[in-house]
Amino acid sequence: AGLLDEKEAWRRLVDRIAGAGERGGGRDLWQTSARFSDVQRIYWGGTAFMLTADVALRERGNSLDQVVAAAQAAWLETADRTWHGRDCFAELDAALGEPFLLPLVEQHGRRRSLPPMDALFARLGVVRTEEGIEFDEHAPLAHIRRAIMAGAAE
Repeated sequence: AGLLDEKEAWRRLVDRIAGAGERGGGRDLWQTSARFSDVQRIYWGGTAFMLTADVALRERGNSLDQVVAAAQAAWLETADRTWHGRDCFAELDAALGEPFLLPLVEQHGRRRSLPPMDALFARLGVVRTEEGIEFDEHAPLAHIRRAIMAGAAE
């Protein structure tokens, strides 16, 4: 939305996902979510998943923005229906034309801790320094990092 500059936005993502990754309490993310027992872990765990999913989609020539836009029509047509998480991901996969996001979210939801994100951030060229965040423009997925912050138009 442009409320933060790119470095500050990535710094917050890195810091807050790392903080949520340190939480867990022995429950997987599905259990934590069902009990609504740790809002920060649920929120930032979901953020970590969505970032991972978006990068994976962009590596395949698509984006989460595009898939959500394609699925939106089905959601609007059934405004009286309650859409649960798995149903939403099944609809996203229908828009994508293959099962991709639902299997990924099922795997993520069974984890007792967040997946290590350092490798993904490094591939995106997001490098944590003592001063905050720096960008490695030679990282293999630096173009995806830039596209994510550019918004849906990219």
